[in-house]
Amino acid sequence: MGAEVYDEKSIIRNVIVSSQHLDKRCTDSIEDIVSDICGLQYDPNPTIHLNHYMMLWNRKKEPLYILKENIGIKEWPNSGMDKNRARSIIIEKLIASFGVTYPVHISHITGIPTAEVKPFFSALEQEGKIAPVKVGKKSYYIHWSKTDLLDRCAEGDSEEVRLISPMDILVRDQTWLKTFFDYSYTFEYFKKKGMKWPLSILVGNRFVGYFDCKMEWRTKRFLIKEKNIFDSAFRDHKGIGLALQDLAAFHGAEDIVEIK
Repeated sequence: MGAEVYDEKSIIRNVIVSSQHLDKRCTDSIEDIVSDICGLQYDPNPTIHLNHYMMLWNRKKEPLYILKENIGIKEWPNSGMDKNRARSIIIEKLIASFGVTYPVHISHITGIPTAEVKPFFSALEQEGKIAPVKVGKKSYYIHWSKTDLLDRCAEGDSEEVRLISPMDILVRDQTWLKTFFDYSYTFEYFKKKGMKWPLSILVGNRFVGYFDCKMEWRTKRFLIKEKNIFDSAFRDHKGIGLALQDLAAFHGAEDIVEIK
């Protein structure tokens, strides 16, 4: 079976954004959302709200919840599962969570060497669980559950605004991000004076810039240290300002202060 060709990257980006629950805030349970995107990364750095809350804020209304030590699971469903079966399940689930991807990307996300990931892609393709899809001259893979999105997402993107944490799984791998979104950014993850915490601005299926933000918890001020919108068409986009106000309110901020 040959790969279907999609020259328009916008369609592929829509598939990815929809697969990541970023096209609209859904009404699914937190458990279902977390399962669909294969987990939330806990990050203890309180520059702004902890990363798992930021990821949920972008994907669901009222995302705050209490993490419990005892969640009632007495026996894990993977009990007795061998390593190959476990890898097959998580690799397929990750492919579905991104919609469109390739072995090197999944290797970077999981830490499993690419040479060990590729056989799982081949097996999943033979089983009909993934299929090749060409974007321009290059081939990638789409999960079978996302193929119907190719036609639906061709109708246009949602224009919803999301402020993406640098620890969000969507932007974890810079090469994959550049491949499909033509976007990259610099992020140094360690505490230092003047360090940046860039919140990437996603409008529909396009990254149009970033905010360097910090929540001043003591004074309840939400600080905008830098605003960089490099796509001039979005410099006065009202939705970006509203998303920033919503984010500040989510933090309990009483003021938004833009530092000149």
